[in-house]
Amino acid sequence: MKTDRLAKYYRSLAPDERLSLIIAACDREDFEERDRLVKSAPRQVVSVPHHHFLAMSLDELAQRYVSRQLHLLVQYLRWTNNDFKTAKSNRTRKRSAGKRDACSAILKRQISLKTALGLADDVGPENHAESLSNAAKMAAYMFCVNAGVWRQLCDELGINAKVTLDGVLGADEVDRMVPLMHHAAFDAEQASVYVKQVGDGTDEAVSVEEMTTAMRDSLNSTRRTTQDSINAPVFQFGNRQHLRP
Repeated sequence: MKTDRLAKYYRSLAPDERLSLIIAACDREDFEERDRLVKSAPRQVVSVPHHHFLAMSLDELAQRYVSRQLHLLVQYLRWTNNDFKTAKSNRTRKRSAGKRDACSAILKRQISLKTALGLADDVGPENHAESLSNAAKMAAYMFCVNAGVWRQLCDELGINAKVTLDGVLGADEVDRMVPLMHHAAFDAEQASVYVKQVGDGTDEAVSVEEMTTAMRDSLNSTRRTTQDSINAPVFQFGNRQHLRP
C-alpha cells in the first residue's frame, strides 16, 4: 500500500481512525507506516495521583487472582464429577469395551490437566478414580492457598480484601466457594505427602508464605512495568506489540 502521499493528512486523523490504521499496519508488518502514524499523532499530557500505578497494579492482580481461582474451581469440579461417574460405573459393573475406551480417553485428558498442577502423568486406568479424587483435593488445596495469600497481601497493604474484588467478574462465585473448598481440600501435610508421591520425592506443597512472597513480587513488578509503559513508546494488543498512539 502506497502511504507516503497520505502522510501529510495523518496529523488530522481522529483517535479511532489512527488506532485502526496502526493496528492494520502492524497486522501487515508495515512498521515504517506504523511509526509514521505514531509520530504524527498530537501529544497529550496526563497527570495522575501518586497512588495511581499501585491502584492499577492491584486491580490487574485482583483480576488475575480471580481468574486463577476460577480455573482451579473448574478443575476441582471436573475431577470430582469424573470421580463420581467412575464410582457409579464400578458399582453397576456394566461398562462395555467401548465405554472402557472412552474412560481411557477421559483419563488421558485428566492426566494432561493434572500436569498443570505438577502431578504425575503415569496413572493407569486401574486406579484413576483415586487419582482424580486426589487431584481434586489438590486443586482445592491450591484454591485455599491462593485465598489465604490474597487476604494476607491485602492485610499488608491495609485494605479490605473483598473490596478490592468489587466489580471483578466471577469474584462473588469464588468467595462463595471458599467454605466448600476448605472442606474438600488436602491439609498442608497431606498436600506435601501427595506432591512427594507424584513427584521425585523431594518436592513440597507450596505454602501461603511462599505464594504471598511471589504475589508481592508480582505486584511490585506489575507496578514498575505499568509505570514504565506510560513513558515507553509501546503498548500491548493481543500477542503483538504496537507503538503507543
